[in-house]
Amino acid sequence: MSRDPLTKSLEIEQAQLRGFAHSVSEVEWLLLVLVVLYLFGVSPDLARSPLMLGVLLGFAAFVLVFRYARPFRRHTQTKIAVEILVMLVFLTAVLTLSGGVKSPLLNLYLLPIVTAALALGKRATLLVTTLVCGCYALLGMLTGGTEALTSDFGVSAVGVLAPFLLVAFATTLLAENIHHAKERIRSLADRDELTGLYNMRAF
Repeated sequence: MSRDPLTKSLEIEQAQLRGFAHSVSEVEWLLLVLVVLYLFGVSPDLARSPLMLGVLLGFAAFVLVFRYARPFRRHTQTKIAVEILVMLVFLTAVLTLSGGVKSPLLNLYLLPIVTAALALGKRATLLVTTLVCGCYALLGMLTGGTEALTSDFGVSAVGVLAPFLLVAFATTLLAENIHHAKERIRSLADRDELTGLYNMRAF
């Protein structure tokens, strides 16, 4: 029995989203490996501290649970959103312990931004980028106190966060263009060019 092409299109999009959700776990492992390599290569004493080990092991446990227990199995977007938020918390904790706003690991905030742009769209990307800006201000307060939030800190923050905003904007545009291109290709494949009606391929 043939299915409604619109239903089929939604199923295809959900399958693509599930595939991307699988890739998010690979991004999380990559993030963890990069942090571990940096810590053991540059600050081995910090890497062996109980607090840092707890952060690393806690994030690794979270990735394993989400990879194999598969919570939110029927809500893929929710699963990806939770993983992005946990990545932000993990990065903020690592940065707090490894130098705050002066840490070389600060650029790793780009990973959750790009993930949100590719998987969740404009609004989610804007929210994640806003959270990154908030995390940067939090790092400034945690490392230097509330008196560290001066005009000089604001100017420095603009210089650091501007590339993040640019990456978020460019990646969102790219993801939208890819989505529209796929929709156009699907429409050309499923509809008669003259009448606009569904063709045999669609059914």
